[in-house]
Amino acid sequence: LIQALYNIVDSMFVAQISENALTAVSLAFPAQNLMIAVATGTGVGINATLSRSLGEKNFQKANRIAIHALFLAFMSFLAFAVFGLFFAEHFFLAQTRDPEIVEMGTAYLQICTVLSFGLFGEIAFERLMQSTGRTFYSMIIQGTGAILNIVLDPRMPLFTVAAACVFNIGGDLLLVAGFHMGAAGAALATVTGQIIALILGFVLNTTRNHEIHLAFKGFRPEKEIIGHIYAVGIPSIIMASIGSGMTFGMNKILIAFTSTAKGGTISKIKPILTPGAVVTTSKNDVDYIVTEYGVAHLRGRSLGERARQLIAIAHPDFRDELTFEAKKRGMMI
Repeated sequence: LIQALYNIVDSMFVAQISENALTAVSLAFPAQNLMIAVATGTGVGINATLSRSLGEKNFQKANRIAIHALFLAFMSFLAFAVFGLFFAEHFFLAQTRDPEIVEMGTAYLQICTVLSFGLFGEIAFERLMQSTGRTFYSMIIQGTGAILNIVLDPRMPLFTVAAACVFNIGGDLLLVAGFHMGAAGAALATVTGQIIALILGFVLNTTRNHEIHLAFKGFRPEKEIIGHIYAVGIPSIIMASIGSGMTFGMNKILIAFTSTAKGGTISKIKPILTPGAVVTTSKNDVDYIVTEYGVAHLRGRSLGERARQLIAIAHPDFRDELTFEAKKRGMMI
């Protein structure tokens, strides 16, 4: 939930820029959620495997598992970095053909994926601390706006998450609102918060987590340990990533119902059809029209009521013009 807040906070700030900027960040969410699913699902496997070794007092194996946790985090980062570099644009083109949304969304997602080592490393370090019992799940956000006071225990892994969220909000204020960097600025704020959380996670693990020791010298991947981690982790990854597929599909469906086209310069709701336009569904067969501004219930309505219903779900910038045209053509009084 906390990791998903990164995208939500970004959306809040880019929504002040334009409708397309908000859409671009929203369409990136399935990919971000998939990254979170892989990181947290792998973390579940790490928790189970490492906790079992610590319970058996097999500290040598526990140390090897801890190193494998960081190794798998790095490999996950590489996989998503490649996806971001070469497939981010295709990911957005699969959802929309609006060039502005594709451009902004690609820039946002490439930054989030190419610099996702902060996300994967942060979660890996949190899981190492949770596996040794150093958890603290109380986090209080007080104040209004950007004034945040977070109550922290110096041993807790959520300290890193809380710090990341604070830096993300502050970064959005600075880069999006202050320097007008748009969606790219929101992405930079997100990865900056995650990288700072990664650093804090490393410091806390090396200074507070005495049950495990991180020694990379002579490290070689062990099939047995990786297998044990993913035997538990893969089902968790699948369960957590189902929402990504569902959201991706819903985005493809719902983006067709926006009230404007061509970057918000044209209203899809018009007083009359464009001359020569082909009508495939008559007004007698239409029950509902949906846009991001609501739902118009048209069945059984008079011409004037239909016009009012449609104007109400049009983009606010075009409502006065549509009202004027409707009255001019005698549709409304």
